Amino acid sequence: MTWIKVTDPQGHPLYLCTEQMVRIRPCIAGADFLPSPAHTTMPRDHKDGDLTSARSIIDLASGM
Repeated sequence: MTWIKVTDPQGHPLYLCTEQMVRIRPCIAGADFLPSPAHTTMPRDHKDGDLTSARSIIDLASGM
């Protein structure tokens, strides 16, 4: 079993088991999330659940 370390959009570390990963896909602005507001300056200065600073989305077998 192999584990990898990734970060969430806020920069917090997450550890994922590669056996549970289905795919890694790029974020598409307007399709996966709404664009950042004009006054937003720091990419990681967002509330939890905000994907505007995400670079990729990892789909897991569990769906989470």
